[in-house]
Amino acid sequence: MDAIALFCSALAGAALTAGIYQFMWKRRMRKLAAAPEPGSPPQTAPTEWDRRFMAFHEAGHAVCSYYLPEREPLIKITISPSDEAFGMIRTAPRSHHNETRVSFASTLAVMLAGRVSEELFLHEVTTSCVHDLAAARQLAADMVLSFGMGSRTGLTIPPSELNCGETLRDRCDADIQEILADAARSARVTLAAHAAEVKELAELLMEKGSVEQPEIDGFFRRRRKSISLET
Repeated sequence: MDAIALFCSALAGAALTAGIYQFMWKRRMRKLAAAPEPGSPPQTAPTEWDRRFMAFHEAGHAVCSYYLPEREPLIKITISPSDEAFGMIRTAPRSHHNETRVSFASTLAVMLAGRVSEELFLHEVTTSCVHDLAAARQLAADMVLSFGMGSRTGLTIPPSELNCGETLRDRCDADIQEILADAARSARVTLAAHAAEVKELAELLMEKGSVEQPEIDGFFRRRRKSISLET
């Protein structure tokens, strides 16, 4: 869905709440395959190539989630296939319901961090980012069209599609693209600054498949202590 289609969609319906954004994104359904039909050949397991890309993908999400502001604590990172997804990160529930521009910006950067990590460390991008991108585009559109967070449009949000002039449409589109570009840049800067952690976490995921909160906390504490000693 392009930005103009998102524009009209957002005007036509109610804005999604912050909780729904989190639900949409946490259900990034990278399906391995549909349920097999009786008598069909058995499904193949993910290859080491698949697992490596997913490990760096999820490590990118996790490192950005840990270091960016106003994010929930990580409670699980996995690349173990399930009925729902190939890999994912899970975070603790938020203690409050309202979102800020900063928390939205961080959420967007985390959403895009999987794709950025693949590109940055493996020099390629895969189709596993499809649901991340869809959720990020929807969130960026609502930031502009429903919450008045666009730098060009601000509070100038038309009440209906009948008032969608071409100039305003272009300004909204530019705001959406700017928000997404800023989020991708934030993810890239964060992952580059913590490249050693991304690589080490990806290797850990390749080895274990999943890590839970105590091990996640210990991993980042050790890495931060190591960086502090080096400096």
